[in-house]
Amino acid sequence: MNNCIFLIFLLAMTQTSISMAQLQPAVKARTAVNRMELRKERHGLLFDKFIDGKKCLWAKDKSKLVEVRLAKGGTLPKTDFQLPDKTADVLEYFDLLVVRPSADIREVGEVTILDAENRKIPLRKIDSKEGDIGFSLPRNRNLTGSLSISISCDSEIELSEIALRSKRGVIKDFDKLKKWWLTFPPGRFSDLNQSFLQETAEMNLAELSDSLGKNSEALRMIITPARMPSSGRDISMWGIIADRRVSKIHEILSALPKETAAQIAKGNFDSEFGVFQEAWEARSLVPMQRNHGIESHLFLCSEFCSTGTFADILNKWIAWYEKHKGKMDFQFETRAAPDGLLLASLRMQMLMKKNNFDLKAANEWLDASIPTRLTIGGERPRLTTKWLMSSDSTPNRPEAVKEIPLFESHFQFIKRGSMQFLLDVLEAELAP
Repeated sequence: MNNCIFLIFLLAMTQTSISMAQLQPAVKARTAVNRMELRKERHGLLFDKFIDGKKCLWAKDKSKLVEVRLAKGGTLPKTDFQLPDKTADVLEYFDLLVVRPSADIREVGEVTILDAENRKIPLRKIDSKEGDIGFSLPRNRNLTGSLSISISCDSEIELSEIALRSKRGVIKDFDKLKKWWLTFPPGRFSDLNQSFLQETAEMNLAELSDSLGKNSEALRMIITPARMPSSGRDISMWGIIADRRVSKIHEILSALPKETAAQIAKGNFDSEFGVFQEAWEARSLVPMQRNHGIESHLFLCSEFCSTGTFADILNKWIAWYEKHKGKMDFQFETRAAPDGLLLASLRMQMLMKKNNFDLKAANEWLDASIPTRLTIGGERPRLTTKWLMSSDSTPNRPEAVKEIPLFESHFQFIKRGSMQFLLDVLEAELAP
C-alpha cells in the first residue's frame, strides 16, 4: 500500500516538474510582453501628456524628440530642484540631463538626482560645450515617485534651464521604436557572431568596404553595443575595432604595396564621404551605419595614407561641415562632424608614426603639451592599448589592430577647450 502511495506521489511530482518546465517559456514570453506593454504605456505618457506645454527640440522631420525642457530659471547652488511630475516614468527614453547656466559653465560642479525614497544618485559629467553641460543619466532607471536634483557650484550663478536629451532622438512612432529592442534566446548571440565571422571571411575587399556603411543585424547587435561605454557618449573607435570587416580590410591592405594600399583607402573614403554628404544635404539625417562607415574608412586612411593625404581628407570633411553648420538641425550639429575623440586618437597615432614614438613616449609628449589648466586634477589624457571590452575582441585580428592606441573616453577631455587645444596642437605638429 505504501509503495502504491509513493508511486502516485512520485508520478504527481514528475508531472508537476514537467508542467513547470513547460510553463517557463510562457512565463518568460508573458514577462517580455508585460515589459513591452509598460514601455508602450510610458511612451504614450511621454508624447501624449508629459511634453504638453514644455519647450521641445525635434528632429527636422518631427519624427524624433531630441530634447524636452524640465525647468527654467533659478539661482544656484540649489539642493531641491523639483522636476515635473512623472519624470521618473519617462526617464528611460533619455540619455542626458542637460544643465544650462547663464554664467560660465565651469562654475557648475556636481549634480545629484533624488527620488521619493530618498535614494541619491550622483550623475557623471560627460560632455560640455558652449552654453550647456551634459550629465549621464543612470543606467538603472528604477527611480520612483517625484524626482528632484541638487546642483553644486563654486559661486552663486543664475540657471537658464534644465532639460532631458536623447542622443539619437526618441522615435515618435512606437511601432518603429520596437524594432530597436531586439532580444535573443540563449545562444542566439554566439550564433549571430559566428555567422558574422563566416560572412566576413567570404567577402572580398570591395564587398567589405561597401558593407561598412550598410545596416545589418551584426551592426545592431555586435558593433553598436561595442561603441557604448558604461556611461557617457558613444566611442566610435571601439565600434571600429569591434568590426571584423575593418580588421580584414586592414589585413588585405597590409599585404599590398604601400602606394596601392593608400590609394585604395583614400578611394574608399571618398566614395563613402560622397554618400554621407548626399544623405545629410537631402534629408538632414544619416543612419548610424553611415557614421560607422565613414569613421571606419577614416581610420583605415590614418593607417595607410600619408600624413599629408590624411590631412587633406580630414580638412575636406571639416570644411564641408563648417559650410553647412547652423543651416540644419540638432542631429547635424552632433553627428555630421568627425568625432573629436576619434580624431584625437587618429592624429596621435599619426604623430607616433611620424616621430617614431612608442606608447610611453607618446604619453610623455601629452604630459609636456597639455597645460595643467586643461586637465582634471592635473592628470593629462592618456593613450592606452588596454581598451578591450571582452576576450572576444581580438581573436583572429592582425597584430596591428590588436595594439591600436587610443583615448578611452570623452571624459578625459571634460575640461572646456582641452579637446580642441589638443587637436590644434596635433594639427600643427603634423603639418608638412
